[in-house]
Amino acid sequence: RSKVYVGIYVDDFVFYSTDPAEEQRFCDELAKRVTVDFMGDVDYFLGTAFTWKRHDDGHLSVHLCQSAFTEFTAHRFGVDKMNQTPNMSPYRSGLPIDSIP
Repeated sequence: RSKVYVGIYVDDFVFYSTDPAEEQRFCDELAKRVTVDFMGDVDYFLGTAFTWKRHDDGHLSVHLCQSAFTEFTAHRFGVDKMNQTPNMSPYRSGLPIDSIP
């Protein structure tokens, strides 16, 4: 039997296996024990967006991206509204960088 990998956070979870039959077995066994809604491929979980691609040869690939989370966080703390300066740094020429003035 193939392994099933499960990620759980409070009342949400994601799972996968390299074997679709094992995933179905997991769904069937879990549904016998608790009420659960299986909602298909995950789109978003714990701040990570998932983009799925099914290839013609039967393989499946997934792209994970946290840009949505970082954009949300920037908006939440107002960073997206700040005056942005390219290459902004606290370093000032001529000042020692190994001490706090």
